[in-house]
Amino acid sequence: MAQNNEFDILEFATSVSKVIEANFKQIVAVLVIAVLGGSGWVLMGKMETAKQHDAFSKLYAITKVYDQKKQDFAEAKADKEADVTDKDPKKDQTKDDKVLVEASGDLAKDYPNTPEALEKFVSENIGLNASGEAALTLSELYEEYEKNDEAIAIIEKALNGLSGENLIVEVLSMRAGDLLAMKGDCQKAVGYWQKIEKAGSFMSSASQLKAGACFLNKGQVDQAKVWLEKAQSKNPESPEAYSAKRYLRYLRFKKGFGNEKSSDQAS
Repeated sequence: MAQNNEFDILEFATSVSKVIEANFKQIVAVLVIAVLGGSGWVLMGKMETAKQHDAFSKLYAITKVYDQKKQDFAEAKADKEADVTDKDPKKDQTKDDKVLVEASGDLAKDYPNTPEALEKFVSENIGLNASGEAALTLSELYEEYEKNDEAIAIIEKALNGLSGENLIVEVLSMRAGDLLAMKGDCQKAVGYWQKIEKAGSFMSSASQLKAGACFLNKGQVDQAKVWLEKAQSKNPESPEAYSAKRYLRYLRFKKGFGNEKSSDQAS
């Protein structure tokens, strides 16, 4: 019996060898396709990385000019505020002997072409992380010149082109919420902060605290209480939890706290 089993096994192995030999070219072709397919994914990954790197390089060329001008304006302002009566006038010059002047308050005059360049960059690089970085920079510039609506629009534009849960998406969501809160639109701001909370981000407690503070500033105590309690319980030892605890303690001293009836509910 064992001899028959041995014979059967050898016969099977022989037949398999003949099949492999007869179809060697086809089998090799399949293996090559499989390997190339795997290499294709790796190549696509490398191409995507190269694309991201190229985009950041282009963004750096734009922001380098902006950062330098911003630094010059800050230095000019600091020099004006400082007591320079006893200083040597020669020391007031920069290394490049540039005459520093303060920002005029006119965006187009202070940063000619920068907003347009960043707006164009975001549009041309939608879906890349660099577009998010550009949007954050431009939103900061718009906020400085009290163009809040434009700041929100560029952040939302970049966000709409990005997908998944990653740091840049969470930072953009936090930024969008902050800008909306400045306008007093807490409900819409919470919509962005909730994305961070649901993602389980390390910024969750901060987003909950901001939601509570926003509603508190609007006088919507019920809403504020819900979010502050979330921030307090999320990570009890965190600075955000401590701040939430303080807010809640202040609220307890308000007359009627806990007994007020409101239709407000946290989103």
